[in-house]
Amino acid sequence: MLNVKDYLPLRLCLQTVFSRSDTLSSFEKLLRLLQELGFWGIELNLPDLDVLSPDNLAAMLGEYDLKLTYLATGAFAKARSLSLSTSSEISRISAVNGALENADYAAEMHAGIILGFFKGGPQADSATPEHFFCKSVSELCARKKSGVPVLLEATNRRETCVVRTLDEAASVCSAVENPDLRILPDTYHMFYEETDPRDSILRYRNRIENLHLSDDNRYFPGFGSIDFGEVFRFLQSIDYQGTLALEGNIRENLEADLIKSTEALCRFAEKR
Repeated sequence: MLNVKDYLPLRLCLQTVFSRSDTLSSFEKLLRLLQELGFWGIELNLPDLDVLSPDNLAAMLGEYDLKLTYLATGAFAKARSLSLSTSSEISRISAVNGALENADYAAEMHAGIILGFFKGGPQADSATPEHFFCKSVSELCARKKSGVPVLLEATNRRETCVVRTLDEAASVCSAVENPDLRILPDTYHMFYEETDPRDSILRYRNRIENLHLSDDNRYFPGFGSIDFGEVFRFLQSIDYQGTLALEGNIRENLEADLIKSTEALCRFAEKR
């Protein structure tokens, strides 16, 4: 089995979901596979934060020499219909409190959080969703523990009405002015929203410490037509030192797709 560390001098992670305690054995099997493939860590989506305590998660990850880099909060937000850009003050405060719960969990793991689906859907219930989103992010940053990174993921307009491009993410960072705010690019979303993805990343590289790898059909890298060899060459040219995380829909099953994608990434890396 190929080990990605032999091909790619960057820390590769996987975003995955853990939703039920009765799937613990399958989760451990996945962690073992990630270790064998040479992954550095995981981004974890927890629809329910109580399903796996930080202590238990840290112990499991430590057994397989893996790190938790970020909590991907989309499953949590979806399960509760939370939106940080809503104009309803009661709902907006609930969303901020929910994001804060995730930030507190992440702080115990020395990790950060990702705001993707938490931003709100494509149909805004206000003419100024950016205003309410900035207000929510400002309140979140003021209340969370200092030093917990908050990544604003730029996702395409079919998924959200705010922070669709790296420019829009940068505007929120400028408005809120908190050193823990970061910008999270995603190769799939950039394919639709960015005129020149490389230029956008270069412009904001001081705010970027993580990059999502997803193919143009939303499957894992290697199942579509994006040339990830070119992506790796570009990242190498700007001396990128952050993490990379695989994210995407599943075509066959998680384990099979993960192995095939890792093999594809190793081939891409050989051509960088």
